[in-house]
Amino acid sequence: MAEDTLLYRNMTQNEKWSNPISGTGRVGFGNLVKDYAALNRKNMRHTDNKGYPLCYVVEVEAIGDPGQALEVEIFTAPETWVLKNAVRKWHMARNQMLERVEALGRVGEYAKTIRPYLTIAHAEHGDIRPALGRANHTSTLVNAGTSTQTESSQAAVSERTMSGGEWTYTQIAATADSESGVASFGDAYELVLTGDHNSDDGSDSGNVRSFTHVSMMRSYLESRRNASSIIQTAEGGGTIQAEPNPLVNLMSDSVSVGEVKEIVQDLQREKPPYEAFSTASNNALSGNDALDLVTSCFLSTSTSYLKDKEVIRIPMGLFHARTTASAAISDSNAIVPGLRFRLLGIDKCQG
Repeated sequence: MAEDTLLYRNMTQNEKWSNPISGTGRVGFGNLVKDYAALNRKNMRHTDNKGYPLCYVVEVEAIGDPGQALEVEIFTAPETWVLKNAVRKWHMARNQMLERVEALGRVGEYAKTIRPYLTIAHAEHGDIRPALGRANHTSTLVNAGTSTQTESSQAAVSERTMSGGEWTYTQIAATADSESGVASFGDAYELVLTGDHNSDDGSDSGNVRSFTHVSMMRSYLESRRNASSIIQTAEGGGTIQAEPNPLVNLMSDSVSVGEVKEIVQDLQREKPPYEAFSTASNNALSGNDALDLVTSCFLSTSTSYLKDKEVIRIPMGLFHARTTASAAISDSNAIVPGLRFRLLGIDKCQG
């Protein structure tokens, strides 16, 4: 890619930055895929055409101020098998949705792959926007060629928000989840990569549950049918036969065969070495680490060292940035860091 550098340095409300829940600073949600597409005038994708999620490898640099120590933390979706399989499964489901109306082969080039938000908060706040420094070609010189040569009053370099084209986020339509005997209807919603769904519980709409946003990762985990839940019952259901078997005893160490069977039963009941997914309530984030954003880098600048950088992987090109600042977002004199993203490569997400 020719142009590989994005600058996020105007951390104002106009550029979709906001204050954190407490304290002073800046928080915002970024979409590198959208911004690199605008920068290069070229279509970019979150996934390839087969639905495999892409990972954007970038060098992130925080640029501080001489009089202020500043910190930047970048959060991304976890690059795990859950993300990879969830995106792949949703890609196939969306293709089936389009095929049902015989439109799969007739969608535009930009709509062939899924475009999700990172989280519901991302959908609510919108995308932070990078800035461009532009040389003003109409600028002229005064006293050209002399020792008093200066530029005209019109600024030679102007900074403005980068303009982009149309970027739509993927919409899905499906039958609403309803109780038996209740007439169902078509439910349209947008996709978020991780976190929770955003829906009502059905109590105010005739027991029909509708969505505004659906989490790709949570819905994938909810759709899985794991046989281990049967094996892990306290009563031992689903385990191997424990009654004496003459042939097994003959072919094995008959003295210890009973103990071995008990060991195998315990092995089959072992739970996974990670927190099991739970959907006890509409809010699944409270007990499911798989849906949380993870820290991809933590940068710190100081009065003696004004820059800090790190190479990180950003699944699907979607990230959440949190930075410190010397004052609230409404203070025009607040000191904030500048963020520079340099694209090093794009490959498939691991997991």
